[in-house]
Amino acid sequence: MSNVYWGVHGALSASANASILMIGDSWFWYPLDNLAVEIASALPEQTLVVVGYNGAEAAQWSDKYRKDIDFGFKMYASGVQALMLSGGGNDIVGMSDYRQDHWCLQRSHLAISRLQQGCTGIDAQL
Repeated sequence: MSNVYWGVHGALSASANASILMIGDSWFWYPLDNLAVEIASALPEQTLVVVGYNGAEAAQWSDKYRKDIDFGFKMYASGVQALMLSGGGNDIVGMSDYRQDHWCLQRSHLAISRLQQGCTGIDAQL
């Protein structure tokens, strides 16, 4: 797609002026049918520059990917119309919280299943 640039250096070498700066993970970087491509096709008049990497975690934005993000801001922040961030829930809460949330989710699914079967006293049975 001609209005999406993967990384600041690629955009600069093409003399692109970003109107949307996207920072994030696989939602933008996944090789096939990612969100950046979908947005670019819906907004063909906009120029998107994507910073980050497939599999990047939001926690890594402040260290591992900091230079790339800072460079993106330095080159494009004054002219962009939108900043889009992509980070999944597991990026924000961390694995220990994710495991706890997953356990709660399993209990919720069990409770819903029992409700659908017409059971009563769900809390006592969980």
